[in-house]
Amino acid sequence: LDPSLRPGDIVVATEIVVIGSRWAAASALSDTLLAQVGAGGRKVVQGIIAGAEEVVIHPHDKSELRRATAALAVDMESHIAAAYAAAIGLPFAAVRVVSDPATRALPALALNALKPNGDIDTWKVLRGIARKPSVIPSLMRTARDFNQAITALRGCRSLLLDRSSGLVPADF
Repeated sequence: LDPSLRPGDIVVATEIVVIGSRWAAASALSDTLLAQVGAGGRKVVQGIIAGAEEVVIHPHDKSELRRATAALAVDMESHIAAAYAAAIGLPFAAVRVVSDPATRALPALALNALKPNGDIDTWKVLRGIARKPSVIPSLMRTARDFNQAITALRGCRSLLLDRSSGLVPADF
């Protein structure tokens, strides 16, 4: 949602917000995440993450959501985890990696080709390209952005599994 963030940039939540609800992240956990993910030389920022029930596709909608929530990023999972943690009395933290920039729309074909489990339906992509070859450049940009985000996310994975990071309980 923040136009200054690029694919692969990391956002550590200070809080999660959806219209009508807010959950503060546990500052000790967030501070540990911030220190750990910042060690990799990637751009890391701390701020609000907005929750959404659907993919936010268009730059205008991203801008409106940013104005309404003051969030740096949006996802479809963190608000569910935050609500669950609050309901059972657990502290929580969230780290997200930017996949698509605020200034660019996601191609409709990229969303239409997603299977319910998140996999890509290759035949839908090929049919979409055959029907509208002009979509190829935007699909390639989206794929490049996604690969940058996955690379950054993989860099975060080890800190979440490392007992010495302070994020994983010793008895886990």
